[in-house]
Amino acid sequence: MKLLSLNPRTVLLPVLLAAISACAHGVVHSKSSSTLHKGLIIEHLTSHFDAEKAGMKVGDVLLYWTRGEDKGELASPLDFLYLRYAEATRGRLRIDGISGGRKRSWYLGSDVWGIWPRPNFSGLLLGQYQQCQTLPKGIDQKKRMECWQAVAAEARTLPVEWLVPWVLSQAAYQFGINGLQDAMDQSYKNTIEEISSDAHNTRGQLLLQWGRAFSSRDDLAQAGIRFGAAVQEWSQVGADNVAVAEPLLEFGLTALNQGNYETAEEAWEHARTILERFAPRSLEMILAYGNLAVLYQQRGDLTKAEDYYRRAVAKERTYLPGSQYLPQQLTNLGTLVRARGDLAAAEMYHEQALAALNKVGINNEAGANIFDNLADCALDRNDLRKAEQYQRRALAIRQKLGLHNLDVAASLTSLGIIAERKGTFKLAERYYRKSRAIQEQIAPESPAIADVVAGLGRITLSSGDLMQAEQYFRDALALLEKVAPASLRHNEVSANLAQALHQAGRLDESATIYRHILADLENKTTQLAVFGENQSRYRARHAAYYREYIDLLLEQGKTELAFETLESSHARTLYDMLSAYRIDVAQGVDPALLNQEHNLRQSIAQKSQYKLRLLARKYTDEQISGLDREISSLRDQYEQLGAQIRMKTPAYAALIQPQSLTLATIQGTLDSDSVLLEYSLGERHSSLWLVTDHSLKIYELPPRKRIENLARQVYESFSTHRDQIGSEAAGAAEYNRAASDLSRIILGPIAENIGDKKLLIVSDGALQYVPFAALPIPRKTRTGVDGRPVILDHEVINLPSASVIAELRRFANERIQPLKKVAVLADPVFEIEDERISSSRNKPSTLASFALNGHPPQSDRQMPVALRRSFADVRTKKTSGFYLNRLLYTRREAHAIMALVPKGKGLEILDFGANRASALNADLGNYEIVHFATHGLLDSKHPELSGLVLSLVDKNGKSQNGFLQLEDIYNLKLPVELVVLSGCQTGLGQDVSGEGLIGLTRGFMYAGASRVVATLWNINDVATSEFMGLFYKAMLRDGLRPAAALRKAQIEMLRQKQWKSPYYWAAFELQGEWN
Repeated sequence: MKLLSLNPRTVLLPVLLAAISACAHGVVHSKSSSTLHKGLIIEHLTSHFDAEKAGMKVGDVLLYWTRGEDKGELASPLDFLYLRYAEATRGRLRIDGISGGRKRSWYLGSDVWGIWPRPNFSGLLLGQYQQCQTLPKGIDQKKRMECWQAVAAEARTLPVEWLVPWVLSQAAYQFGINGLQDAMDQSYKNTIEEISSDAHNTRGQLLLQWGRAFSSRDDLAQAGIRFGAAVQEWSQVGADNVAVAEPLLEFGLTALNQGNYETAEEAWEHARTILERFAPRSLEMILAYGNLAVLYQQRGDLTKAEDYYRRAVAKERTYLPGSQYLPQQLTNLGTLVRARGDLAAAEMYHEQALAALNKVGINNEAGANIFDNLADCALDRNDLRKAEQYQRRALAIRQKLGLHNLDVAASLTSLGIIAERKGTFKLAERYYRKSRAIQEQIAPESPAIADVVAGLGRITLSSGDLMQAEQYFRDALALLEKVAPASLRHNEVSANLAQALHQAGRLDESATIYRHILADLENKTTQLAVFGENQSRYRARHAAYYREYIDLLLEQGKTELAFETLESSHARTLYDMLSAYRIDVAQGVDPALLNQEHNLRQSIAQKSQYKLRLLARKYTDEQISGLDREISSLRDQYEQLGAQIRMKTPAYAALIQPQSLTLATIQGTLDSDSVLLEYSLGERHSSLWLVTDHSLKIYELPPRKRIENLARQVYESFSTHRDQIGSEAAGAAEYNRAASDLSRIILGPIAENIGDKKLLIVSDGALQYVPFAALPIPRKTRTGVDGRPVILDHEVINLPSASVIAELRRFANERIQPLKKVAVLADPVFEIEDERISSSRNKPSTLASFALNGHPPQSDRQMPVALRRSFADVRTKKTSGFYLNRLLYTRREAHAIMALVPKGKGLEILDFGANRASALNADLGNYEIVHFATHGLLDSKHPELSGLVLSLVDKNGKSQNGFLQLEDIYNLKLPVELVVLSGCQTGLGQDVSGEGLIGLTRGFMYAGASRVVATLWNINDVATSEFMGLFYKAMLRDGLRPAAALRKAQIEMLRQKQWKSPYYWAAFELQGEWN
């Protein structure tokens, strides 16, 4: 995968911009036979760029430019380049000149022009210039320099100030492309010395060219100095000089590639500010957005990155639809959504990029990179046939073009991985060896070599040669220890080695490696260096390491340690999710310390990325050792700061570095009337752990795929059949069969051992969306299988992990008992057509259109982006009827609850008052129970987009942000006994992690709540209102614990004919404290 906009100027300098002119009048003569005419002549023109599209041809004469009332003559090629940045960015230019002996006008915008200029000279000067331009590549350096010196000497005979500097700049360019770097630098230096100190336009242009020359040979420090100097020169022209954005873009790029993210951001934000004011439709504006997107993507802020990519693409499609950069922006957007794990969207963007590129041809570097990215997506989906097709296309293009061999090596490595997965090991080995040979020749210490060596190790391991496989893995690790010790690669190869040792029967050695891997992950050192890596892949591997280690411990007979490791993995899941999706949890933490932590984390990531880039190019030992010292120092500072934050804020510490409890401690939280059921789903087999106050047993279950298929069938039945479930109707057969099969698998092994005890359930994957209360009891009776719903015999309580209970109880012990009873937020206003806005009856509904069409209408600019995306994720084909309609019965629900609350002890917030500001108000923490009667979105695809929808318009009909997102919830201060979410809607995707549900409920727990009641699917508000009335009566009038009250309400609904279907009562589940 390549982020193409890491270099926004991928076109070589001669191709980028220019034009030369010649004129048949206004002649300047030298003392010899040289003559300079007015205008510029087009010497070279590149296909598919703006100049060719406008109809320009080689040999055309360019005389004048005009844009509105602004105009000027075209004399110096250097000024013509500056004209592109300073004027064309503001609007299209009309260029007047001569073509084929006739007057002609052309129009050029801010896109790449693709013309190369020279002055309109003739005579001796022209002959000398052409001779120097055509010198053979291998000619002696001295002769090349003498040739250009002669041209410069002849140019001095003409009384034109800019001509000698232009000649010297051409000499510098020719020296550069012929590998004469020192001569090039000297020529640029001489050129700038020739120019008057107040000729800021020309000086800035030459500094810009010189900076690009340094960039092309990876001397980023010197490039940055030249770009910075160009910024200073052009800034002196005037505050409104839009041209200064160009060197700012280049300066930011050099900073980014050196790992200086803050400097890059400052430069690009400066450019963005100038361009949005003076040139909002220009190519530079698009590049500024695209570069900022790359910056935020590398930082791991994918939401902000996606916003800037979308801005860039929208402007490019509107104002520069044929731009060479549109494929680049689209494929970058594809790499971003792939990092989110959204492969379908990623492939869509890459295919759009390919279609856009196809207009100019796909057999180029950009096309190869897009095919490479498509291959990555197909590989993630395990579509090996497509992955191979795409990667072969990429390889063929790269080999034909003779591109940088490291790109060819990357294609060969990818093909090796594909062949390895297909089981064609001999072919995989050939690919790996070819790739290794190329890399060892060009970049012998590149981390990519470790991928190849590890691949050879996996192939050897599959053949049973354990000793050779071990050696390959150790060789790969030796390289990674030097160049990327805190990378995902290092952990993956370590796991490969652990597997080899496991197969060799060296269990203790294998276990030691797994412990080191998990310790590294739990200390977050690896996470700090994976900002540029695929987060979904990273987290999947993290979970796999836990499973592999647990299996190894069970094989060693260490059941207790295996359970504690499982519990540790469940405790880590939440923090991994928050970290991956950039949920900023700041509640209770000193903002200054958090800001310092953030800056250190960014610095470590930046320096690590820069080190990896250096290792793939030219570097010195001093550079690498210097970076290693910097990174080590930053890590020490980060660890010290982390210890300080954990000491001052225990709740934050428990979240970011959760401490799993020992088996004995967990058993101490149980009583004789409760059992803990903890599930772990694996690819080869799954497990169920039964924990009582005095025992631990483990049961092997079928693989994840079988269990999750049944879980999905059970869940989807509630959307498909609804009222028929639990009846004799034909539509109930699918549910009854799936529910019985699932119950037999996940509860059958322990059904005889749990009596009528409370069931404390820590689920995994799709099981987190299963209503355990509704599953048929698989216990055998005299007449067959029991078959009654679990809720009739058991209270059912769900937990994110068993270890969270200790944390919840500590918070409860520290909590001041609230003086008030219940606060209810209900019946928010979602659309401007709502009758509660009396003046809006004739206004078009924005949100209603959104709901009916499935996508936001063009007029809806105020709807929060996060809400729009979450709605799109949750609204599946089978729930297409769901939309944000008014929940009228939540008003009755609120009134019924308030009727049970003692006077003065309740708070009822309705209509416009049920808004985001009210939910964020710390006064809610003065109540024992906080009840949200509104739409909740549990997004399993993008957990960070989960949240509650409150009033989206105010009493004046004005749109407002009413989406209480996951990050908001984690930063609430809500030390209450119970939070109730009575209207959640869940989108159960194909790849199920349960993070939407866990993230939301755990967020309220972090905010201070001991328990959370939420729904697994959206129930009609009449049934919800009925259920909540029963639930609150059981709590407030009968004095039952929330878990017991929930069970009582479910049983009462079950026994009423109208509500007996589990669809109406089984969705409600309690997470957290059960006592």
